[in-house]
Amino acid sequence: MLPGLRPYQEVNGADEELELANLNGQAGPSGSEVTFSSSRKHKWRLPPWEEIWHVVQQPRVQGRLWIAVIVVVVVATGVALAVNRPYAATNSTGRQPTGAGSSTNTAGAEGAVGPAAVMTLPVEPWLQPTGDCNTGTAGLGPAVDVASPLGYRVLLAFQPEHFVAGDDSGAVAAGFQVAANITLAVLQDTACVSLHVRNLSFTSIQVRLVTDGKDDRHHHEQEAVCLCGTEAGCSVSDCGKLFRKHPAADVDSWVMSLGDLTAPAGSSLLIETQHTAYFGDKQGVWRSAPFTKSVPGAAAGTHVDRQQQVLVNTQFEPTGARMVFPCMDEPKHKAPVVVMIRAPAHLTSISNMPEVQHSTSAGSSSDMVTVEFLPSPPMSTYLVAIAVGDLDSVTAHITGGKQVSVWFPRGQSWITPAATAVPLQLAVAALEHYTRYTGVMQPLRKFDLVAVPGKPGAMENWGLLLFDTERLLYTHSGAWALLRCATVICHEVGHQWFGNLVTAASWSDLLVNEGLASLAEYGCLAEVLGQQLGTEGAAAVMRHVAGPHGRKPGVHEGPFNKALTYDASPSAAPLLGWGAAGSGDVDFGVLVYSKAASVLAMLVEYGATGSTDLDSYDDAMREGPVTQLVGSKPTGATQVALQQYLHQHIYGPATAQQVFELFLNETPQAMASNVMSVISGWRAPGSPLLTVQGTHHNQVSSANRGSAWAWPVCWRELSMSLVMSTKTALLEVSIPW
Repeated sequence: MLPGLRPYQEVNGADEELELANLNGQAGPSGSEVTFSSSRKHKWRLPPWEEIWHVVQQPRVQGRLWIAVIVVVVVATGVALAVNRPYAATNSTGRQPTGAGSSTNTAGAEGAVGPAAVMTLPVEPWLQPTGDCNTGTAGLGPAVDVASPLGYRVLLAFQPEHFVAGDDSGAVAAGFQVAANITLAVLQDTACVSLHVRNLSFTSIQVRLVTDGKDDRHHHEQEAVCLCGTEAGCSVSDCGKLFRKHPAADVDSWVMSLGDLTAPAGSSLLIETQHTAYFGDKQGVWRSAPFTKSVPGAAAGTHVDRQQQVLVNTQFEPTGARMVFPCMDEPKHKAPVVVMIRAPAHLTSISNMPEVQHSTSAGSSSDMVTVEFLPSPPMSTYLVAIAVGDLDSVTAHITGGKQVSVWFPRGQSWITPAATAVPLQLAVAALEHYTRYTGVMQPLRKFDLVAVPGKPGAMENWGLLLFDTERLLYTHSGAWALLRCATVICHEVGHQWFGNLVTAASWSDLLVNEGLASLAEYGCLAEVLGQQLGTEGAAAVMRHVAGPHGRKPGVHEGPFNKALTYDASPSAAPLLGWGAAGSGDVDFGVLVYSKAASVLAMLVEYGATGSTDLDSYDDAMREGPVTQLVGSKPTGATQVALQQYLHQHIYGPATAQQVFELFLNETPQAMASNVMSVISGWRAPGSPLLTVQGTHHNQVSSANRGSAWAWPVCWRELSMSLVMSTKTALLEVSIPW
């Protein structure tokens, strides 16, 4: 058993051994009465053995028996082949993954469950869940229909070899040990639950049923029931046999049987697993690019290089958590998480929350320690994170005594004091800005920003933000390096509110996370780089940025121009409904970052006045959306709307529709209705083409090039302006293809 988790209640002794009975298939004892349904009800008794033998001897009966035997043999052979057939695809580490029901895996353990990310599994008829798993229905519905998560407790145990760069064989290929407790609230009477699992090799799964009454006297927690494992009393030895493919969910959704246990609605289930997980390729738990630690040499000014090392860290967005522990791995499912890490004592272990306990496990080497962290607020599984390795840091504090740290690989001569001091200063300023602007104090006590060698991009994990070294560390002086560093910090820090406190209800609502954070970051830029940029400079960064020496700007530099360039393609995907089949070519970065920020910025400009007055609207257009995002107008519509949005949805999910609505809650109802009616139709790819003709009669027409798309238009002609609602034409215009 891995140390750190509460010991299981072992089930020992033959008299306590669980027996799985197929109640639907049981035959009554000889002489018992059996009732069956037909046009009429009959009652019959089993004949004596002599009479049975007499019946069997009849030629017609013998022929039917032989046919039945052949059918049974064929079906049994097909089932056996299906159970033992390995999946064709391989995962990112090159291993041949195994599915539910298989007893082989790279590490040699039983119970490997879950396909690799690219697999498409056949759903065999015999794997279909039946009504036995979900009372009152013929099949198991979505996981939320049966249970919802109440909390996770996860221990990850690493070996010293996991932190040494080199060949990914031996200890690295064998993976790492995980012990997980998953607590679920049961919403319906059920004999099984649906969990997301990918390529985990289970060695033990136990379950407890907890029922609550009106007071503590009626609280009852059953002893652990061993569903699978090699210990005495376990129902089966191969944990893979507990899992069946979910027939109506994504490829990683599996139905896990609770054996002969039925959990009633209103109770809780505590599922305790021991399993092996495997290092991924920049997803799940993965190993960074190698770095060499340099230490001062004997001679002055010299350095000695030591063994190459790696950091062990995580990338769980969008579906990496299921590669480490069984969970309900969708953004709408939120629950507190307790993380524990077992690693070599000389390394630093970090997670989302502050450390609460640091101990050496009984009977183990003093070179290995277990670090336990405080429980997190309710959060989505994709935000769970760790970083373990030989790390150094610089630290500061912000309002409320919260600690802010920038972490980086220790002993790197190229990482100068300025390289870490600048991002620390920017992170402190960004956290202070968002706290003031949103009016919401973060519930976390600390924020760690970690530079990970070889990491592609950045990740906003709550309280543990992971970055690529190129953008987080200020290793190159100059305006371009400073802008990139400030931009990525403002964006990821903004996610602590827009994405972590309030999260997208589904991945199709990603505008809730990325759109809002991409918009808010420019107000942050105007604050943290006030001397270098200011409001006008940040507004210019929104419009267009050209990198030095031909360097290509990212999705955060000049989002307006990037969005317009992207939409110029006739096959560009729409902002809404981009995940649907045939919705166009999806440039994910431009769509959910640049285009989303641009569209929301237009709504900020429109909703800034709360009036149809032309002069007020022109003022808002000249000031731009950045002015509404820096807090210079503390009662502005944008700031009020964002604060209300956070308070209404805190610790919960939100949809793209709700984000659009939040910018219009301060505007007249007629104006808001017009805009929402237009936005609801933004599900076609491409850009509209509008032709304006005439200068005296305001004749407006559109080119007839395909499907129609309603959109708002405002323009100035001589001394006349038309602005939305009372002075706006909502036109049916066509989209060029």
